[in-house]
Amino acid sequence: PAEEAPPPPAVEIDEAMVGQLVDMGFAREGCRKAVYHTQKQGVEAAMNWVMEHMGDPDFADPLVLPGSGGSSAKFQVNEEALMTVMSMGFSQPQAAKALKATSNNIERAMDWIFSHADELDQPDEPSPMETEEDQGRPDPSKFR
Repeated sequence: PAEEAPPPPAVEIDEAMVGQLVDMGFAREGCRKAVYHTQKQGVEAAMNWVMEHMGDPDFADPLVLPGSGGSSAKFQVNEEALMTVMSMGFSQPQAAKALKATSNNIERAMDWIFSHADELDQPDEPSPMETEEDQGRPDPSKFR
């Protein structure tokens, strides 16, 4: 019988630390992300994270934890971020792929593009139809 993996441990976010950052004037959701990403390293580390990421387009968006229902939803490319990356000379599929890989972070998407140049024009994953039908080419045996 197949054994189910145990559920991931519940993520605890120190709301007192979040409160300290919010008192400094930062957005609550951004502060929650900072506390989550710095994992009990203290207020100073969380504040440094805030300072580095407060310009991110998704900074104030609600925190979506890995494995929480949010990851099963289809990824939505931030249209403004997409236009910004495309304005730098990249195609829409290339820009979307980079933004998907970096959760809509423009700066990280640009880094991703330059470090994954060989993957830019490759399809994400072939669909089962393409694999079965030799990547979309008609099978001559079906025409008789």
